Amino acid sequence: AALSLSKIPLLPGFVELAEAGVESTLAPANRELAARMTWNSDELATAPQATALCDPQTSGGLLIAVDGDNAKAILGSLSEADMQGQVIGSVVNADNSGSPLRIEK
Repeated sequence: AALSLSKIPLLPGFVELAEAGVESTLAPANRELAARMTWNSDELATAPQATALCDPQTSGGLLIAVDGDNAKAILGSLSEADMQGQVIGSVVNADNSGSPLRIEK
């Protein structure tokens, strides 16, 4: 899979809290696991969106995987229900890194 960090929305105030070092107690362990992912640059690994992905309070349950052909319809349904949605990545062929997840800008 490939995630595009620039497409990951953040709640207002998140960047300021992350820069101040506010995080859950499980975030460091999640960052250790994230180090196994393929990051296209060191800059991406320290971006606020990467911090959000490693915080167990803001990940997991907020992500769904759908067939790309259905994404537009699902986003429309979410919008009709007054909910937000964002396509943040895609399923791609594995590269030679052995990582199941590639992080892109």
